Amino acid sequence: MQLSFEQAILQRRFAPARYPQGRFEGRGIVICAGGERYFTCAWVLISILRRVHRCTLPIQVWHLGHREMTEEMKALLVDEKIEVVDADAVVARYPARVAGGWPLKPYAIAQSRFREVLYLDADTVPLVDPQAVWTWKEYQENGLILWPDQIDIKTSNPIWTKLGLTPSERMSIDSGIIVADKARVWDILDLA
Repeated sequence: MQLSFEQAILQRRFAPARYPQGRFEGRGIVICAGGERYFTCAWVLISILRRVHRCTLPIQVWHLGHREMTEEMKALLVDEKIEVVDADAVVARYPARVAGGWPLKPYAIAQSRFREVLYLDADTVPLVDPQAVWTWKEYQENGLILWPDQIDIKTSNPIWTKLGLTPSERMSIDSGIIVADKARVWDILDLA
């Protein structure tokens, strides 16, 4: 029997962990930026946040070990009062399979020290101070804001068969910008 997407979510084909009360606090920005290309993008993004928008939120830059972040790169970020987080070290304490760049995004959001996270891809450029998102009605009501991607998921996509779900047309989500109150959406983060 194939389940619809809604049925699968309702049946919770996964057992989400409980939100770890007291482990996270405050608001902050999380950026994943490993390697020269994304480090350069993150540097531009941070410069725009700090110097153009005068954003004072704490920022964490996540990477996957020494192969992605040199000591010189770390020093540049630390000089700007940016917290550099080696995901390899965090995985040792909070195990997960983070097999490359994009899987690091939900992990970094979930494991960052912030309760409320504004995740920005390193290659995004906000045109206004992004911390205004916390005042938006949609965020206040739901604790999560996601933006649509350009390409929707079609019924012909093989993902439906792989997941054993009834194919349906769905909007896909762009993972480049996410705003989340982890206390309110922990089950979704745990699934991701």
